[in-house]
Amino acid sequence: MTRTRIAVVGVGERVRQDVLPAVAALCDEFELVAAWARRARPLEWDGPPVAVEPFDTLAPGALAGVDLVYVAVSKAAVPAVLRRLASEDLSAVDLLIETPVLLFRHLAHRRLLDRFRNAWAAEDCVRLPWLDAVDAALAAGALGELEAVEFHHAAWRYHGVALSKRLFGVRSLRAARRVRTASGADRVEYRFRGGRRAVVVEPRDYASGHVLLRGSAGELGERAGGAVAPLTVEVTGGRCVAV
Repeated sequence: MTRTRIAVVGVGERVRQDVLPAVAALCDEFELVAAWARRARPLEWDGPPVAVEPFDTLAPGALAGVDLVYVAVSKAAVPAVLRRLASEDLSAVDLLIETPVLLFRHLAHRRLLDRFRNAWAAEDCVRLPWLDAVDAALAAGALGELEAVEFHHAAWRYHGVALSKRLFGVRSLRAARRVRTASGADRVEYRFRGGRRAVVVEPRDYASGHVLLRGSAGELGERAGGAVAPLTVEVTGGRCVAV
């Protein structure tokens, strides 16, 4: 099997704690071949030694043979990183970049993403195991048509948008507005195709937060009561098998 050759830009906590362990665990499929950061530094991980080089010394042709570039840098640094990468031949190079991809003031750099063969956002929340269980409940008709989802202190901004898109099966957001509630919490309302909506109540607090799904024929939530059916997740062998 030919392994996917990966280069990383940024070796902060996200890369060291999440990305590199995944690469090491899937060493039959992926190979780390290069790493760049603001400065040279040792890279401690469970794979073969790779030298971390300063990104500003990236030499022309350095991406030759690289299949995927994983970018995880500060949001302020993203435009400069994309500009430098875009000066290379990227016709055979994919991009995986951490969220949020670009700040609003940097949206003009969106066009640079088109230089890559493919460009993806690293949004892992859309693969959370409880979503499979919710899919099964929806397929069984327990809720009817899903009309709304509410994240009460249970999501963070763009993660809430991504989760809502995943649940509704849509790709784009139509409108959004933020209001301050009487309690001082921020309430962000999102509108999607077909009149579907999502609400994210901030601040995020996963310890006390809860999710509520509203359908045309019923409701499902972590705080059951009244018309709300309980959302409880059963995990077997590390997989979500029932709700």
